[in-house]
Amino acid sequence: QRLQHLSLDAPQGKLIVDPQTQHLWLWSRIGRVRDNGSIEIVWSSPGPIPPRPFSEAPAKEPTPAAIDASYDAFSEIIGRNSNFMEKIRIGRITAKTRSNVLIQGEEGCGKKLFGRAIHQTSPMAAKPFIHQNCAGISEKDLQTELFGTNKPDRRPGSLEQANGGVLFLDEVAAMPLDLQRQLLAILQNGQFQRPGEKQVRPLEVRIIATTSRDLLQEIAFNGTFLSDLYDHLNVFNLQLPALRERPEDIPLLASSYLKKININNQTNKQLSTEALTALCSHSWPGNVRELINVLERAFYLSLDETTIQLSHLPTTLSQGLGRQQPKPQPHESNFAPENCSEQQELEHAIRASNYNMSKAAKRLGISRSTLYRKIGKYNIKLTAGIVKS
Repeated sequence: QRLQHLSLDAPQGKLIVDPQTQHLWLWSRIGRVRDNGSIEIVWSSPGPIPPRPFSEAPAKEPTPAAIDASYDAFSEIIGRNSNFMEKIRIGRITAKTRSNVLIQGEEGCGKKLFGRAIHQTSPMAAKPFIHQNCAGISEKDLQTELFGTNKPDRRPGSLEQANGGVLFLDEVAAMPLDLQRQLLAILQNGQFQRPGEKQVRPLEVRIIATTSRDLLQEIAFNGTFLSDLYDHLNVFNLQLPALRERPEDIPLLASSYLKKININNQTNKQLSTEALTALCSHSWPGNVRELINVLERAFYLSLDETTIQLSHLPTTLSQGLGRQQPKPQPHESNFAPENCSEQQELEHAIRASNYNMSKAAKRLGISRSTLYRKIGKYNIKLTAGIVKS
């Protein structure tokens, strides 16, 4: 019985113990072996596949999306908000081209989902799609990941692996300037050199890049991103809205993800009216990713109950509190009363973070680009000379 609700993260994905059979739910993937011996994942199951140890007939597996020419990955993206639907429309147009794409938006709002949908819906769907994360990695390691290593154990970098296909640069704003210059030169010339070699090799690769930062701010005020590289990447630009900017999509997303969890667990749980109301009232600083995590947690906390109640949600949702807003003090602001609280919260967070914008944004639970927009909106004066990124 202790195994019934056990789940754990493994190299292949999350493993779940089936409460009925005690067998494992496993992620399924289909790969293609490249000429260099590495493996390209061309299809992955949308979630863990339930075990059928006593089934007479195995379940029919779906056709791998990346090799189905009629597959439209955008049809699986959930939303009805008009602004969000416009992004999907532009995404479909983008998929028909080989041009570079820059996808911007807060963390957890679906940038990776859009990037993969562009590739899977494009004529290049059967070509390599190489994911390269630029954040949380040292400059030396990122250089190795991008450009490969020299002998004795030469390994191709992600740029070479993506040749003929797509290189997905996740959080490209985190890439150090020197590596940006190297990447720009390679993209401009359409050729590269392996480490330690003099031979120049042709390179044809599409870049789909994402960032949660405002790159124009990074260029103009912080000097941490090359304007030429921005121009090279910004052929198509998709600015994805935060979840709080499309609240009508919250019930759709909650229903869809709860359905997936139910299928994976062979259950039929529902959300109570009060729980759904709390979900729709939350500001979701972590966007769709946070919503998914909250639903999964509530599902397992509800144990054998058939309905997820308000009490199964985190207290910040169940109590309807969110972040406490300070009472407005009119003498500190000339703006309308409904804006005073937010302005004062921003100013307090900035001062408490010693004018470090990254720390202030984290304290507020928003992205740094959103913080800069709000600073401009309220015309907040920052102390000259000590503003930090």
